[in-house]
Amino acid sequence: GTSASLSMPSGGDPQRVELERQLTAKQQELRNLEATIVEAVRDKAAQIATAKGLSAVLTNVNTNISAVDITSDVIAEFKKP
Repeated sequence: GTSASLSMPSGGDPQRVELERQLTAKQQELRNLEATIVEAVRDKAAQIATAKGLSAVLTNVNTNISAVDITSDVIAEFKKP
């Protein structure tokens, strides 16, 4: 996704420069965590789809289509020890 970044002039207040560095590091950490979560969900969904003989997994579907909803199965996979 897109993230807003605060641009602060460098070379000013050392505390401000350090806070800017920390902010940038946390934003990167958040992006990494989001990517890890998305990858894990995709992996679980693919495993379940394969086990059920499904050829595709759709996301963000807002229309009434004839399909198998595997959302609860994916969630259950994450709850396993």
